[in-house]
Amino acid sequence: AAVDSDGPAAKAGIKPGDVITSVNGTSTPTTAALAAVLAELKPGDTAKVAVTHADGTKSTATVTLGELPGS
Repeated sequence: AAVDSDGPAAKAGIKPGDVITSVNGTSTPTTAALAAVLAELKPGDTAKVAVTHADGTKSTATVTLGELPGS
C-alpha cells in the first residue's frame, strides 16, 4: 500500500515498504486484519501502531487517524 506523503502515517514516520504489525495491541498479520482494526476507529482517534521497517528494524508510533481521500 502507498503512504500519502502528507498523511498521518507519513507524519508518524511510516514509509513505503514498512509493515504495520499491530494497532493498539491487536495483531494485524494481513491487510484484511489491518482494515478490520482501522474500521473500528474514526478520524481524529489516536492509535498506537507497531511497525517493522523495510530494513528489519521495529518501532512504535502514535498515529492520529485522518479521513480517506475522497470520503
